[in-house]
Amino acid sequence: MGLQRHLKVLGIFCRLKHRDGKPAYSADLPRFFAYAHKVATRYTALRPAVAPARAADGRRTHRRVPTDGRADAVATMIRLAE
Repeated sequence: MGLQRHLKVLGIFCRLKHRDGKPAYSADLPRFFAYAHKVATRYTALRPAVAPARAADGRRTHRRVPTDGRADAVATMIRLAE
């Protein structure tokens, strides 16, 4: 439940930045990426979301991101945050 909430906030902040022209919200994106990363690392099923979140947060990762759709939502958030 926590990861869903953090992803929702990330999506809202990305929308505010891109659609509504409010770039100040992008300053909070790294904090919510860190929250999402913290929750995702607790559960095996959510670990595929860790690599894209770490990449967005500026940390290097050597794990391969799954291409079967499990990390699509997180990858979309990352693209929107940039």
